[in-house]
Amino acid sequence: IGAVQGTTFDFVVDNSAGANTVTVQVNTGIVAITPVITGGDTLTVASGTVGVFKVIFTSATAALLARVA
Repeated sequence: IGAVQGTTFDFVVDNSAGANTVTVQVNTGIVAITPVITGGDTLTVASGTVGVFKVIFTSATAALLARVA
């Protein structure tokens, strides 16, 4: 995506019509910020809910991931 240090973007996981929990999985170069949301430390979105996440690049190859809502 051509990201550099300081680049951010938000994304939404809409599981409002889903029957199962969705888990956002991080991989090499991305670190989940904990706690990722007040009162929790998980990157899951329960069925019937919506999760909002923010990616913050600390370099061109590394980023932090936070659940913000």
